[in-house]
Amino acid sequence: LVHSMALMSLVRPIVEALYGRYPEQEMAMRVSVTQCLLLVHDIGKVWTVGEESRPRRLAMDAMLSHEQWGLRYLTPLLDRLAMTWPEGAALLRLGVSYLAEPMETRGYAPDLCVDVVRRLDQWGTGMDRLG
Repeated sequence: LVHSMALMSLVRPIVEALYGRYPEQEMAMRVSVTQCLLLVHDIGKVWTVGEESRPRRLAMDAMLSHEQWGLRYLTPLLDRLAMTWPEGAALLRLGVSYLAEPMETRGYAPDLCVDVVRRLDQWGTGMDRLG
């Protein structure tokens, strides 16, 4: 979450630069969806505290990527969200589904909002590794 929150302030100016010609309501929806996707893109990283009080991955994590677990966690919530905010839920589902695909086979992002999250995630991870 710290990783995502550190990047949150970059979302609005990037999305506004990409969608500057869109009506305000569309722009606001895209900023909101991009921020939500950035917040939840790593939700599938499940950790528990082991006997030695050290974090360890759950055994089930070995079978699926954290993005795939995130898609599983979020699918029922996105179904509920679609009842009240169908456009936002559809774009979030598109983003979560895309990010759950293996990097080697997923190709181009299906929407600029999704690409913003993908690139910010890569940039943030690179910055974390630099210290």
